[in-house]
Amino acid sequence: MRHAERVADVRSHADKLDVLFIGDSITGGWLNIGKAVWEKEFVPLHAVNIGIAGSQTSHILWQFENGAIDGIRPRVAVLMIGVNNVVASPSQSAQDIARGISAIVARLREKLPNTQILLLGTFPKDRAPNTPDRRKIRELNSSIANLNDGKWIRFLDIGGQFLDKDGNLNADVSPDGVHLTEAGYQKWAKAIIVKL
Repeated sequence: MRHAERVADVRSHADKLDVLFIGDSITGGWLNIGKAVWEKEFVPLHAVNIGIAGSQTSHILWQFENGAIDGIRPRVAVLMIGVNNVVASPSQSAQDIARGISAIVARLREKLPNTQILLLGTFPKDRAPNTPDRRKIRELNSSIANLNDGKWIRFLDIGGQFLDKDGNLNADVSPDGVHLTEAGYQKWAKAIIVKL
């Protein structure tokens, strides 16, 4: 149902869709918790969001094969994915997840050859800086940084924007150690707006 809603949104904006956001519930949160920031910063850029809660890398590929990016020519696609692979599929290594993200990027390049990709590092999770999941995300981001080609694919790790000086992910930015507050969305917008 959510996929059908996202496809309908994409199609209704196809003639003026310049920025496409792709991801999971953190990306999808622009449409509720981050809505005020979204409307101020991204609606004027003709942005559309196809983020769906619970998405892992395989789900993004499924979206692509089922109409989510058909008939559009965005100037830039903003991709942030991976935390659900870490949480829901703990047997996946950082390299396994990186391969999934690489597959998403390759499919985007194939289906949208004139679209630049702003590949964001997977955002940090957990309150404390040295949990196993936090270390896995750092390893993942180190790997996907290599996808940056300086032209069509730009990698940007903004995870540090959400952390305090000791590397903690505090409640003012994330209520649960994964998702963002409105203040978190403000930080996200500020970190990427100049890159779009």
